[in-house]
Amino acid sequence: MRFYSVNTIKNYRSAWVCFLRWYRGPLDQIDQEDIREYLELLVNGGASASEVSVTLSALRTGLDKFCLLRCTVGLVSPRKSKQLPVVMSKKEVQRMMEAARTLRDKLLLTVLYATGLRVSEVARLQWSDFDFDRQQIRVQLGKGKKDRYVMLADD
Repeated sequence: MRFYSVNTIKNYRSAWVCFLRWYRGPLDQIDQEDIREYLELLVNGGASASEVSVTLSALRTGLDKFCLLRCTVGLVSPRKSKQLPVVMSKKEVQRMMEAARTLRDKLLLTVLYATGLRVSEVARLQWSDFDFDRQQIRVQLGKGKKDRYVMLADD
C-alpha cells in the first residue's frame, strides 16, 4: 500500500516481532513511555543508531500512521555517526585488480571502484545503460527507487 521495498518490509517486520516479544500488554494501550523504554533497552543493549532508527520508523508507521495512536510523536531518531570512507591506496587497487580471475570480474571491480555505485546497482547494469558518447552510466531504480546518471571516467 505504501510501496515499501522488500528490505524495508523485512526490517520493519523484524522490528515489530522483537518489540512484540518485549511488550506484553494490549496493543491499544501502548504509549510513548513504552516506546521510549524499549528504544532505551535497544541502545543499552548495544544496538546501532541505524537499528534504533529502523525500529522507531517501524513502530511509528504501524502505531501512528496505521493505528492512529500517535504514541511516537516527539521521539527522534538517533543521529548516525558520519565517518570518512576508507579509500584504498593505488597499490591496494592494483592488487585487487590483479586478484580478479576473469575479464568480467575485472570489469565489475573497475566499474565499482571508478563510479562508486552500489554492488546491487552494478549487478543490474545492462549494456544499454552505458552512454559512451556522453560518458555516463544510467542507474535505474537505485537506492530509493530513483534513477540517476553517473559519469564515466576518461581513462
